[in-house]
Amino acid sequence: MPLKVFGFTAKTTVEHLEEHFSKYGKLKQVNISQTTESAHVEFEDPAVAKRVLSSGTMKGAQTVHIINGENVYCRYHTPKPHEENNIPSEVSIIQGSSTNSYAY
Repeated sequence: MPLKVFGFTAKTTVEHLEEHFSKYGKLKQVNISQTTESAHVEFEDPAVAKRVLSSGTMKGAQTVHIINGENVYCRYHTPKPHEENNIPSEVSIIQGSSTNSYAY
């Protein structure tokens, strides 16, 4: 199951997220959306998401990880109707003006 990651600022990039989450397992896809100011992180092995959530510090219903010096919140991603086919409504790199999606 994919993770929703949020609570980071524009200084955190796709590359920062890739570096952090690839420590847990092989990544399938990492997207940052400017619209929702969040990221979608998906692993090749869905069981890795559970390891990520159990390895951070719990704060309410979310797990906190420190990425690029920021407290970043993670939880399971519940797709909205427009995302059911794994097609995000808008995927962007926060750090640039171009729109990109990274799939592995």
